[in-house]
Amino acid sequence: MLFSKVSFIILPTRDLPSVGFVEDLIVAHGGKIVDQTKDINWATIVLINDPFIDIKNKTLINADIFNLEVPANYSVTLDLMDRYNLPCIPLSYIGRWVAGEKLDVSSMPTMFELTEHDDSNEDVISIQSGKTNDGSSSCDTVLEEHVDSTENCEPNGVKSGHSLDGYNENIIEALDMLFRRYEAVGDIYRARSYKLAKQAIEQCHYPIISGTQAQADLEHVGPSIGKKIQEIIDTGQLKGLNKMDSTNQRSDYFMRCYSVGSTIAQKWNSLNVNNFQDVVERYPSEIQNCWKIMLGWAFYEDWSKRIPRLEVKAHFNIVNDVLAKISGEYTAEVLGSYVRGKETCGDIDILIYATDCNDIRQLSRVLKILVLKLFENGYIQCYLQSDTDIMNSNIPLLRDLYSSCKLSLPKSLITEPVSKILVRKSFLGVKLPKAEYKRCYSNEINRNYSKLHQEDVRVSRSAKNSPQCPPCRRLDLFTCKWKELGAARLHYTGSGEFNRWLRLRAISMGFMLTQHGLFKNGTLLESFSENKIFEHLGLKTIPNEDRNEGPWKNMFEL
Repeated sequence: MLFSKVSFIILPTRDLPSVGFVEDLIVAHGGKIVDQTKDINWATIVLINDPFIDIKNKTLINADIFNLEVPANYSVTLDLMDRYNLPCIPLSYIGRWVAGEKLDVSSMPTMFELTEHDDSNEDVISIQSGKTNDGSSSCDTVLEEHVDSTENCEPNGVKSGHSLDGYNENIIEALDMLFRRYEAVGDIYRARSYKLAKQAIEQCHYPIISGTQAQADLEHVGPSIGKKIQEIIDTGQLKGLNKMDSTNQRSDYFMRCYSVGSTIAQKWNSLNVNNFQDVVERYPSEIQNCWKIMLGWAFYEDWSKRIPRLEVKAHFNIVNDVLAKISGEYTAEVLGSYVRGKETCGDIDILIYATDCNDIRQLSRVLKILVLKLFENGYIQCYLQSDTDIMNSNIPLLRDLYSSCKLSLPKSLITEPVSKILVRKSFLGVKLPKAEYKRCYSNEINRNYSKLHQEDVRVSRSAKNSPQCPPCRRLDLFTCKWKELGAARLHYTGSGEFNRWLRLRAISMGFMLTQHGLFKNGTLLESFSENKIFEHLGLKTIPNEDRNEGPWKNMFEL
């Protein structure tokens, strides 16, 4: 049936007369309506009531009324729409699709495209060395679908990108500043549009000479950003990029900490706290209720440092050697930005599997043994999940960190029952032995990182910039069934934008693509071979190094 493989969420509300008829059409043709955020996924399409969307100009209209009508949990819905890059269409298109017996979302805008703004009436900043004209709870939810979130910046906005050939640095720097500014205030759509434009320009092998050229040549550069690029080229300064005020600076500082997202950062701003020490002294439960934030604070500086390729290889060798001693049947391979050829990585992604092994329990057992042995030999510094008894290995470090703040260890770490859920992935903080790190050390890379405020340094466990002091790195271990190897490689290689584009392409062709395989009407078409998945999607096999940004959209059609 036409809508059997997709679901729909209706915004801003289902309580309008026109909605009932459309809902009946959707259900009659095999689709379903979702209200709960837990039901939103890659196959969800966003339906927007027609009075709020100008599809021709790709603009959200009557936005003030729209924001009044949306449900209370809309911020979570926004995060998921951004995570999955969901297409947005007018409600009336359902009737057109039913009449034409064809579902096509390939040209539909996402919400961040609908909400792109022109910031031309704001203050002016000179683009020179990143300086302005004057020279100056509970944890936020971490979405677990891994799409290489640190490929060009740390999860909370640490600048790291640069152009491939040294071109366009002023433009890249300006877009990075705009990205960080809007991320700090929780404006995810503007933040993401600047981030994507920045990434596209970083991949550009030639100097950009006009905004029109950038708009024509590059993905994610629309009219508004094209105007900004032209202004930078013409004047060396940009309207709409004023110095961050103190509130934005605080948000930016907090959001560079692991597990602190815009929701917590904005809450702390409203409480008028300036640093983590302020939070501990005035609102201690904010830290005590989230041990992940405590670890993020402890390794704040280390986790903002980029990882050179040579060091990624050294980390892989350690994991691979221990895995081989556990069982010679298992294979490990590095994925993520490393296999896409990036010079540096934000974190390290390793996939583990065994020939002909499709037993989840066996894979989970080996992963657990591997993690425990890596803890025992001192390689793992901390464990960033709370769903297994491996978490007990974190207790000594966390007790020490909380004690340094004169806080007791959270009772939940001691009293919570151990989950029986099979663990298929592990998120870790790891550190190389000194001798290994010395061979990988890069002074230039290590000089660029986010620094803690002086008041917060006493909790830091980050390393000094020295070949004798290996920093803690973030390592993600994943497992997959042998029969799903191709789909898993495709997913964990990334980039995030490449994955979003590929999955939307699959949906528009009537397929469903996940890290478990390519499906049509509930039937598995392919999961083992990447090449065959590409064939089903009407594409040539796209090399890893071409999955970073842009070129895959036009170069690999069969």
